[in-house]
Amino acid sequence: MTIRHWAKQHRLRLAWTGLACLVAYFLTPVLILAFMLDQRVLSPSHSEATHEQWRHVVTTNEGRGVALRRYSNGLNGKCVIFFPGQQGGMARYERDLLPLIRVDGVALYTISYPGQDGAPGQGSLNHLSEDVERTLRFLTDDGLCTMGQSLFVGRSLGASIAVLEAAKFRPKGVLVEGVSPDLATAIRAWMRRHIATWAWQSLPIRALVPMTGELEPPVSRWQGPPMIVFQGTDDNVAPFDAAKALMLNRPGVRFEAVPGGNHEDTFLIAGPAYRAALLDLSDR
Repeated sequence: MTIRHWAKQHRLRLAWTGLACLVAYFLTPVLILAFMLDQRVLSPSHSEATHEQWRHVVTTNEGRGVALRRYSNGLNGKCVIFFPGQQGGMARYERDLLPLIRVDGVALYTISYPGQDGAPGQGSLNHLSEDVERTLRFLTDDGLCTMGQSLFVGRSLGASIAVLEAAKFRPKGVLVEGVSPDLATAIRAWMRRHIATWAWQSLPIRALVPMTGELEPPVSRWQGPPMIVFQGTDDNVAPFDAAKALMLNRPGVRFEAVPGGNHEDTFLIAGPAYRAALLDLSDR
């Protein structure tokens, strides 16, 4: 074999190796989004000990369950119902967020999705709305909450769920934080944060993921209860500009920018303003 022939063969092998690596690089996210998205978005979590007054699991026929916790009693069916983010962590919320949304004379309930904080099963994006809706109907059918006298509070993934369910159940008001217009936007934001996944943004993300949490349709024709949105300007999970474009100047929606807030601490930075917004909705 001549040196020239060997070099040609070597270049050919390198080209094929490079092509295989490129295919594998872009095939990896496609497979994850197509077959592993539920586990990535609704990853099972085990909480620290929680300190609720009452706990109940609303189950489905497929073995999934949504865990309800009550932290205070209410009068006349008045409730605050909290929808958490994708990772759960109710013990942390007990310390940091629930004190901001406790209201005298109003029952405080939290929801944990399947697989999180003691709720059985594995969460499914395709069934998440169905599971949460079943849980809310349990609260109303058992006379625990009157939706027209109750508030929905949500953050991150829970913000999307709170808005979507509010369009159906018509609570008294909605307070959300860390909003993403849809799941595809949040996935692109995650890809943008890492140099190794930056090029994945060129994939047709919207075609690869379910339309779970898509807020443009209900928000564009919002005729629901008053809604207040807090969004951190430094949020790189639910990008500020995308949330602002979705929510700003919508009838019935008040958009509050939180300077310097990221996806983990916006409600803490907002603090008194966040609580004042909840009390404002409660007093209407």
